[in-house]
Amino acid sequence: MAEGAMLMLMVTLGCSSRCAHCCVSAGPERAHLRLGKEEMMHYVVDAYQAGLQGVIFTGGEPTLCLEDLYEPLELARSFELYTDLRTNAHWATSKVLAYDVLDYLKAHGLQRLGLSYDGYHEQYIPQDYVQNAIIAAQELGLQLYLDWIGFETPEYVAERLAVDQSVIRAVMPPARIGAAADLSDNYFASIPIEDVENNQFYSKSCGKGEAALVTVFPGGHASHHECCWVNPRLLYKMKGGDWIAALKVQSQNDPAVKFLADYGIGGLIRKARQECPERLKLYYSHQCEVCYDLLPHLFPRKVETRVRVGVRR
Repeated sequence: MAEGAMLMLMVTLGCSSRCAHCCVSAGPERAHLRLGKEEMMHYVVDAYQAGLQGVIFTGGEPTLCLEDLYEPLELARSFELYTDLRTNAHWATSKVLAYDVLDYLKAHGLQRLGLSYDGYHEQYIPQDYVQNAIIAAQELGLQLYLDWIGFETPEYVAERLAVDQSVIRAVMPPARIGAAADLSDNYFASIPIEDVENNQFYSKSCGKGEAALVTVFPGGHASHHECCWVNPRLLYKMKGGDWIAALKVQSQNDPAVKFLADYGIGGLIRKARQECPERLKLYYSHQCEVCYDLLPHLFPRKVETRVRVGVRR
């Protein structure tokens, strides 16, 4: 099992924002797409049985379902699973409220707070809210990270939000998937395709190596492709867990997943260069975009592997 392998629960595809770069196209109109409390607890049990080491609650905006998070958090901690919540901090309208919300979440088992903020989020979320959440998390002793999606530098983000650079976990261009698929080509930084093909990050991430997440989406399925965050090599090593076992079986019979496990994202580009060179772009903004663009053409019958997952009664 990969060190730090975690279950990612997409608590809801509803969001208080509708960011132009959102890889899952979350927004207020998708609030009905959510996981119930009992469902989340079911998946937490399976994560424990399968040997995962933590649970990430994300979305969309998971705090739109705040009351449903407390018991799954407590259950995860009872199994000694690491707990992580990713949020846009729309709720942190004052320092006092930010402290109260995080204090209550910590009391139920939250260990790490992840904040999403960048030029896209700031159209919906005032910067003061994010800084309120940062201050409260630090006062409460929660581990903290911030993901900034854009073309800015870590130095700029640290100065902008008055945080130490160690808090900034990711500064990267948006993946041209989900809502960002509608952004124009010239919006993205130019990365020569040879760099994508040969770069270690693209060649060894996801199926080939380091992405240690298994994701459950609202609607009752776990999925491999189109914003999946599923690592086939990770799945092959798992044990136990009823829906995880089913996902593992399907992944082992899926030629697209096997290909990614054997050759990675760089291999997918090399295969496309041989079989459908007209599909290749001059550059890609993110490794997810490579799969999103090429898998439907290279593996047309196995673009999406979904496992229906039910709630244990």
